[in-house]
Parts: sequence; C-alpha cells; structure tokens
Amino acid sequence: MGEYCKLLKDILRNPNFADEEISKAKVEWQSRFQEAMNNTKMLAWNTFRNHIYDVKHPYYEKLFAEELAELTLVSRESILDLHRRTISPSSMIIAIVGDIELNKAAKIIENSFGDWY
Repeated sequence: MGEYCKLLKDILRNPNFADEEISKAKVEWQSRFQEAMNNTKMLAWNTFRNHIYDVKHPYYEKLFAEELAELTLVSRESILDLHRRTISPSSMIIAIVGDIELNKAAKIIENSFGDWY
C-alpha cells in the first residue's frame, strides 16, 4: 500500500497532462462529435435533451456542435487550472480495502498526504 500511495501522491500533486496526449484525445473527441452529428438518432436525442431540460438539470446536454466548438478551447493550461481548482484533499475520499490494520493504513495515508492542504 505504501508504494501505491507514493504513486497516487505523485499523480495527484504533479499531473503531467502531456500536450501530445491532449492532442490525441481532442482528435478522438472531434471524431466522436462529428460521427454523432451525422447520426440522426443521436442528433435527435441530443437536441431533445438540450431543449427539454434546463441547463442546471443533470440530463441537460449541450448540442454536439457546441461541444465541438468548446473542444478547441481545451488546452494544457485550462486542464491544469481545472485540476488546481478541483483536486484537493477537501474533495478526496480514499477507500482502503484488504488485509491491513487500520492504524498502519492511516499512518501510510498520513505520511503520503498529511502535508497537502
């Protein structure tokens, strides 16, 4: 568990978000949105959910064209900013499962994340 916590600590506190991987993901999502925009069933469902639900409703969907346009705004900097604003100990739950003593697990967690505020 100690090695896992070291890795998790590094991933959460020092995210990489490599430009090449972001570019690949954007191309994949562009393809998905283009495909969805050419599928009448998906387009109808998307339009229906966009028009029937309020923006704050969990079933609301932006139109595929809007999502596609917003995709161009995604950058490494915007992802890092989102990460800084949303990933913190105050919004994190760590679940521990398995054959480990509670005190030992708590000590490992404290050693890994105790100085992160």
